[in-house]
Amino acid sequence: MKRAIVLMNMGGPNNLDEVEVFLKNMFNDKYIIGAPQPIRALIAKLIIYKRLNIAKENYRELGGISPIVGYTKRLVRRLQIRALIAKLIIYKRLNIAKENYRQLGGISPIVGYTKRLVRRLQKVVDADVFYEMRYTAPFAKDVIEKVKDYDEIYAIPMYPHHSRTTTLSSIEDFISCAKSFKIEHKIKTIDYYYDNIFYNKAIVDRIKESLKDDRAEEFELVFSAHGLTQRVIDKGDLYQKHILANVEFVKDELKRENINFKKIDVAYQSRVGPMKWLQPYMEDKIKELGKKVIVYPISFTVDNSETLGELVLEYGELAKEHGIKDYRVAKTPNSNYNFIVALKSIYENLKLK
Repeated sequence: MKRAIVLMNMGGPNNLDEVEVFLKNMFNDKYIIGAPQPIRALIAKLIIYKRLNIAKENYRELGGISPIVGYTKRLVRRLQIRALIAKLIIYKRLNIAKENYRQLGGISPIVGYTKRLVRRLQKVVDADVFYEMRYTAPFAKDVIEKVKDYDEIYAIPMYPHHSRTTTLSSIEDFISCAKSFKIEHKIKTIDYYYDNIFYNKAIVDRIKESLKDDRAEEFELVFSAHGLTQRVIDKGDLYQKHILANVEFVKDELKRENINFKKIDVAYQSRVGPMKWLQPYMEDKIKELGKKVIVYPISFTVDNSETLGELVLEYGELAKEHGIKDYRVAKTPNSNYNFIVALKSIYENLKLK
């Protein structure tokens, strides 16, 4: 029996030539821009026309590589907001993001961490491990070409919490590509795994690493989740419910290890535009916190611009401005041992279905 595991993530431009490809793919996703295809294509063209030269200059300053995904991820409320989107993409967060990436050394962390994760997982499973990105290479079609002759294909999203904008978009794209090879029947996948005990142990591992030898009782712990517009949630997206449930699982695990923080909160980052997003906003939450804070990026399994850039750099500066003396951002699971065990357990359970 020949088996393949495919880890699915969002991706980001790896060089200047990929900028336009990334933008076209991102803004033509029906789950990102919720408009009919002809309108969606027009919106995408408008955004790309306005954004491309600016984006290329930004990526050039980053050494030609960018991890930007979440900053450009938007949900659109019909055709009326087309012009607003273009303005938001051009102006919102542009200067901040540029400085963040410069301080990161101009190199995207997402691909490197993903490759390391693939190598470690490969050592503990009876399958060949691949990865694919939703909006940049390697695309689903590229990986499907490699695994089409396998007997079973296990597609595992790198999103622990289900959302139409991430999990569903990636799974549908992967299965659609598989259909062109008539191998969709070989695919097994999972909608979410925020309740996986080993995944939650990996989170606690990272929190403990950030805490070091200091006393948890002196710190406030904030779980920072990537935001979504309230409109998406109101239409039935499960994302927020899964985030909050995940936090409860981690709280239980912390209690089992007798780790008691002064206070535990949840906030949402990466908000852009005038629409109402999930609250409380991270920038507002920081203003309410005490002198010692640990932030855990609960939406992410692999470090990227929104963890190392937005949370560490941007919000780190905001924390200083508001009197936080000790501000720490924990790492995401990346290739943590317990996260490897979690992925292996997901794979083993899927094999039984």
